[in-house]
Amino acid sequence: MADENTPQISDDEREELQLLSRTELEQQIQRRTAELENLTDAMADILIKLDETGEISMVNGAVETILGYETATVEGKPLDFLLTTPPENHQSLVQSGADFINHLVDDGRVTDAEVYFSTREGDVVPMSLSASTLKDDQITTGIVCVAKDITERKEAEQRAEFLHSLLRHDLGNHLQVARGFLEALEGSDLSDTPQQHVEYALSGVEDAVELIDDVQTLNKIGREKSVQPVALDRPIREALDRHNALQERQEFDVITDLGDLTVMGGTLLTELFANLVENAFVHSNGSTVRLDVTATDEHVTVHVDDDGDGIPSEKREGIFERGVSHGSESGSGLGMYLVRELVDTYDGSIEVADSPLGGTRFVVTLQRATQQERG
Repeated sequence: MADENTPQISDDEREELQLLSRTELEQQIQRRTAELENLTDAMADILIKLDETGEISMVNGAVETILGYETATVEGKPLDFLLTTPPENHQSLVQSGADFINHLVDDGRVTDAEVYFSTREGDVVPMSLSASTLKDDQITTGIVCVAKDITERKEAEQRAEFLHSLLRHDLGNHLQVARGFLEALEGSDLSDTPQQHVEYALSGVEDAVELIDDVQTLNKIGREKSVQPVALDRPIREALDRHNALQERQEFDVITDLGDLTVMGGTLLTELFANLVENAFVHSNGSTVRLDVTATDEHVTVHVDDDGDGIPSEKREGIFERGVSHGSESGSGLGMYLVRELVDTYDGSIEVADSPLGGTRFVVTLQRATQQERG
């Protein structure tokens, strides 16, 4: 029962209050919508919403700033309207709307995929595309995408690649010529002092060549994206073949027991094992290197053993840090750092232990390729 002191509201007054509430709600929605539109248009990156059919239902003003299209021109079009073929010598994970949808369905999201958009004038713009699905009660109702212009980053990468090319080819070739002359002098009939000077100069040239090779490998690590099944014996044998002359010069015996195993890796596996083998030949002060392989259902482990001086336990923790070198010969201090970076690239691991041969054992563990991955 209503309190007789409580003001009574007539039906007309109640209807008026309901109308006012709806009006205020509509005004609040309009304000929030305007704020959201201002926010999206203020974004420096292109914001794209695809509907359930894959067509662009909304795009912000950055599409005009970056690509030159008016929003009305883009809305209602498929994503293929913006996507274009990558320039020569460039790769893209997503080259069509179908590719994009497939990756999104398989992975649940797309993160920083390098794609290429076409401007209104026909120019090609490199973009970094991220996306995730929109759901309503577990039903996919659309896709929201953010595309970031990475032109400046790609130009910086191209400049870096040009500098690496100069380092590898021009400077590398000059050093090889210098090494050739020094090696010829080293074998000639020189007195003790000039002979010592030649040896010092040759050592310096070899360190410079090693540094160039290490920088080149670091550059490759940053671009390694393809992980696929690899027969493990191939990169190991390629690594040994690369250092065949060094093995003979250092008078090492090499023993291998590699089996027939397949791991998940890529083109840089050869660099990984080449660095480990070179480390043993140059720094171990031994005479034998042995490589053998064991496996479980999920992992493959490679042991690289030598019979040299070994690495003291107190120094093992820092051996993979950049700039740290060990053994009887100095180097760039990048070799073992590169090994760790290469192992990390393939989601593997590496440890240092005592070798049954008396020296050092490097234990490299890699992901084993499944029967399905091997095809």
